[in-house]
Amino acid sequence: MAALTRWMPTTSGCTPAISLHAVGRLRVERGWSHVAHAHPFVQVMVMQAGRLRITAGDRALVLRAGEVVTYPVGCLHAETAEAASDFIYLGCTGVDLPPGITADRDGRLRRLAADPRRCSPDR
Repeated sequence: MAALTRWMPTTSGCTPAISLHAVGRLRVERGWSHVAHAHPFVQVMVMQAGRLRITAGDRALVLRAGEVVTYPVGCLHAETAEAASDFIYLGCTGVDLPPGITADRDGRLRRLAADPRRCSPDR
């Protein structure tokens, strides 16, 4: 997939700010797995439903609905579905996100993933 680039104005003209390299949604059955792999971009995964065991380096964690994980560039990671799962993934450059898991406590990321029009600042 070719990268999609959003250009942001700066004082010296336009410069690429964020390039999107991968985007998608996976719905997988219990037992699905993806072997250890790495990307040349930051990967963000938003769990919609289910449980996904992730390993990154020497850490193993279970990602649940409403949680978000970020993998830095080059981070070797693998996933296995402990239950039927549904998740959104994004791969991008031009962002500096800390690696790890965060909770989507108010559901804004899940709403954005489901329908970007529903996630306006006034909602």
